[in-house]
Amino acid sequence: MIDKLFEKFMNTSEGDPDLIWNKEQFVDMLLTDDDFYQEWGEDCCEELTYTERYNIWIGNNYETGIEYNPEIIPDFENDYYEPTPKRKLKWN
Repeated sequence: MIDKLFEKFMNTSEGDPDLIWNKEQFVDMLLTDDDFYQEWGEDCCEELTYTERYNIWIGNNYETGIEYNPEIIPDFENDYYEPTPKRKLKWN
């Protein structure tokens, strides 16, 4: 289904070519950008739980000196860190 959504996006959008070059970038935008998902997602994702999102964030940013502590609420949106998805694909 992602292939069909990506094809539809490529055929019908007047998107910025610097923003989306390939299907991987398309999926990344679906997972991280709320406005993009509202326009192109067609219910292909489900929201990550806080724990799922925290585990992804800490896994991507462990080298920053941050220790695993679920009591500390990270700034998921901070550009200093690797982007943390808000959603996961329901299907491929």
